[in-house]
Amino acid sequence: MTVELQRVTAEQIDQFRAELLAVYRAVFTLPPYNEAEPDFAAFAESFSRHVQHPDFRCYVARDSATRQVCGFAYGFTIDAESRWYEFFYDLLQPQGREDWLADCFIMVELAVMPEYQGKGIGGRLHDALLADTSHRTAVLSTAQHENAALHLYRRRGWEILAQDWFFDQGEQPFYLLGLDLVTRRADSR
Repeated sequence: MTVELQRVTAEQIDQFRAELLAVYRAVFTLPPYNEAEPDFAAFAESFSRHVQHPDFRCYVARDSATRQVCGFAYGFTIDAESRWYEFFYDLLQPQGREDWLADCFIMVELAVMPEYQGKGIGGRLHDALLADTSHRTAVLSTAQHENAALHLYRRRGWEILAQDWFFDQGEQPFYLLGLDLVTRRADSR
């Protein structure tokens, strides 16, 4: 199986929206996430808002044989006016707020269809999304339990910045992870 990555701009996103939503549903309705229809609808709504960010970045993975989208990753710059900035600002200790949020990219979502997981696609999407950003740091949130995603992030140098917090009165705790992109770029030379 060969999988190709493709960068998708905000202007092109409508060509892929249905497939991206299908990937999201396939991944996040399974354990340990167990998201239900209201969660899926909330994601679809927030995704539509996220695409409007001027620096929206998205990569899709497509099966070369079927042309099916089998994974995606996207994010954008956090600015002081965004909900994410305010949310993460409150989670971080005062000394870390400037270090982590002053010039920060947020990896909002990374998802790979279950039948394609374990083949390095998530790592490729991760690396492509962050490859040419000029930001100093990146952050993401992930469920606070051992899973393949957390292992991927750890292997790529992400560190735990906060733990035991919840999205919108949710029942599942989350980690806030951070990645020093300046160090990552220096190490890759």
